[in-house]
Amino acid sequence: MTDASEKLCVLCGESCVGQPRTKDRKGQYYHQSCHDRAVRAKQERARQQEQAVEQAFVTVEPPAPGTDNDNLMSMLLNEAAQPTAPPSHELGAGTCPACGQSVEPDAVLCVNCGFNLQSGQAVHTAIAAAPIDTTASGSRKTVWPIVVGAISVVYAGVNLGLSGLNVLQGLSDANVIQLVVVGFFVALDVWLLVAGIGVLRRMPGGIAHLRLWAIVKTILMSTCFALIVVLFMMAKPAFDKNMPLEVAQFAGFLVGFLIVVMIWELFWPVFCFVWTGRTKIQEEVSDWP
Repeated sequence: MTDASEKLCVLCGESCVGQPRTKDRKGQYYHQSCHDRAVRAKQERARQQEQAVEQAFVTVEPPAPGTDNDNLMSMLLNEAAQPTAPPSHELGAGTCPACGQSVEPDAVLCVNCGFNLQSGQAVHTAIAAAPIDTTASGSRKTVWPIVVGAISVVYAGVNLGLSGLNVLQGLSDANVIQLVVVGFFVALDVWLLVAGIGVLRRMPGGIAHLRLWAIVKTILMSTCFALIVVLFMMAKPAFDKNMPLEVAQFAGFLVGFLIVVMIWELFWPVFCFVWTGRTKIQEEVSDWP
């Protein structure tokens, strides 16, 4: 697979990155304008060859009777005006003179080699494979950008809603530390929201931001979870001494709730980090505009 930084047009040698381009089955890139000019030039050459063939078989009209007293010249012109017999059956009746394949007596073309039995010329045909257009308009539309982008937007929206409740509580309690912490998480959720919209629009920057967000969020939440576990283990001996049953039950509920929160906060960034790191996904994203 050609690297995104080496997408050079094989016709002009210039970079194709960020421009309308075409890629053939061999993985070679073309500017769309260069490709179109090459196709038009090829068609023009074919048209000129056809005109040359037609001009080679122009029939010379003989002069009208009585306009030329030169009998020799009149005879030559009359002979030139007579149609020439096709050389189709020189090697035998019903046989192609080019390949020797049996043909019908009234056939025009040999179906085996394409020889024209009337004009005496071989007919050459070439089938060119259409280049594969891997630009945004012609790329194979996969489903995963829609799924990953939509889930990212919904995930960020839910977290923003929960963070909004915490902001209201912090404002009512005038808790500056709570507002700072919640503001940091709000910034992360807005970052994810923007990245998700970029993935929905198949923008390479959306994937880059989604992967970077996943790394930051995974490190942050893993650190918070580790600190909570350490603090709980340090406080557990004090809680075990003469702890009322109601307090013990509440502590157990709190630990379970924190585990559920950590799973919610970690499952999507871990998935995004693993998914965007796949080679197949990176190759597909490199062809996005």
